Amino acid sequence: MRTSRLVMSASLVSLVVACTPGELPPHLDGEDIREMLINGFEQYKAHDLEIAAAIPDTALRWAPFDEVRGFSEQVEHYANNLWLGQFALGQEPQSVGDTAQYLNDNAALGEAVTQWYDMVIADLRTIPAEDFFTEVDFFSGQRMQKWQVYSFGLQHALWTRGGLIPYFRAHGVPVPAFRAY
Repeated sequence: MRTSRLVMSASLVSLVVACTPGELPPHLDGEDIREMLINGFEQYKAHDLEIAAAIPDTALRWAPFDEVRGFSEQVEHYANNLWLGQFALGQEPQSVGDTAQYLNDNAALGEAVTQWYDMVIADLRTIPAEDFFTEVDFFSGQRMQKWQVYSFGLQHALWTRGGLIPYFRAHGVPVPAFRAY
């Protein structure tokens, strides 16, 4: 019998926080890891679609300072997880469309978000379970197991998404509620 989603989500958090590279709690296998990662990316996709739809088109390119990304650029930065496949699978990231469109239009941004997440989820479905434990080169020569690369993508999205709160508040738009996976 597979582990419940709540227990698996808590297990993924504990994996990220408590485990050293290459170490896993003995009760988790590659299929558990796959299910947790897919669940996380599906939840983040749903949340990011809410985020993209919540801000008015007129605020998509707004940034509090010239030196920081605009709202839609920030969403692109963390939701475009196609670079994960570059490290974990040796794939070149694919384009999801014209940045002039999706950086300036809520509907197009939502479509790009959907494509980014769907491609990552499709990759996760194709990786053989035992391959999640294969080490790959990550940034700056750091070695990580494939599951850790994808977990890093979820952590990065969570970290970066939080930076959007002032963008919503500056435009008087309620911040979409946090969704834990």
